[in-house]
Amino acid sequence: PGGSGPPPPAPPAYQPPPSPPKPQAPPSILGRLAAGVALLVLGVAALLDNVGVLDLAAYHYVALALVVTGAALLVGSVWGRARGLIAVGLLLIPALVITSVFGALNTHGFEVGERFYRPQTSAQIAEPLTLFAGELEIDLTELDPDRDHEVRASVTFGDLLVVVPDDANLRLHGQTTAGEVELLDITVGGLNVRRALDDEVSARAPTLDIDARTGFGRVRVVRATQPEQRIHP
Repeated sequence: PGGSGPPPPAPPAYQPPPSPPKPQAPPSILGRLAAGVALLVLGVAALLDNVGVLDLAAYHYVALALVVTGAALLVGSVWGRARGLIAVGLLLIPALVITSVFGALNTHGFEVGERFYRPQTSAQIAEPLTLFAGELEIDLTELDPDRDHEVRASVTFGDLLVVVPDDANLRLHGQTTAGEVELLDITVGGLNVRRALDDEVSARAPTLDIDARTGFGRVRVVRATQPEQRIHP
């Protein structure tokens, strides 16, 4: 019929208004709290070290920081967010390994090779005898037999052999991060091996107090009656 036009357009479909953005969670204070606790613990440890209450090396401080970080991660598993502390912990683990190897050894240089010492006086063993990598043999059979002596020796990578006289009393401490420790006829191998042994032959004999360490390698302390064990004649 005349006058009829096209139908009016359909109204647009209803669309609900967009949801408001979720409010951002407030930043966690766990990381800052852990950092504060770590600084406090390290500060107290340094104070006790300076006044002589404790005797701490670098790896002790790294270990304390790692303990605080681990505790914070445990707390973060139930409260707060501490994802950044994971990275801190991953950095502290190799730092602990490195400082524990080098810090515990009294290594003052980077000498490499085969070294042999036959000291005769206490002055010649007043400082630690060290080697960075190789074989170190120390023959103590010609030391002054009328007095006690203290010997400190270490090899970072390699073997350490200490030959002691048959008629001396011994106070021995052997240590290695990875390897073997042989004190007289007792041998123990593995990781982080620490052994101590006292051997008294006579109440009137002098005492040799020996601290022998390696980072990765073998520590051996033998009597002079075992020449086949020695590197040098």
